[in-house]
Amino acid sequence: MVILSTVSFANNAVFINAARGDVMKLLIVDTDRDLVEMLTGWLKTLGHEVYRSYTGEHAYQMWEQQEPDLVVIDPNLRGMDGLTLCQEMRAKHDALILVMMYKMRFVA
Repeated sequence: MVILSTVSFANNAVFINAARGDVMKLLIVDTDRDLVEMLTGWLKTLGHEVYRSYTGEHAYQMWEQQEPDLVVIDPNLRGMDGLTLCQEMRAKHDALILVMMYKMRFVA
């Protein structure tokens, strides 16, 4: 069993640390490729196994193939949206899903 030791939200960022050296298998799903790559690189430096997807349909396939411990999803995906993807996953398996919501503000 993989135990998630810390999940905290600070400045709209998600911080995940493995407990007692356990490695988590994570799936990051977002249309923002830069964000996905940044999170992937950061989580890999913490020792986690990370998979990435940019569409709901591909994410569902990756989820079925890889069976990740945690899925981090942007609810505003193209095609199959993030909430539909969550419903599809939860209907098939008791998946641990974190829906990541963020809003960008520009200050002039």
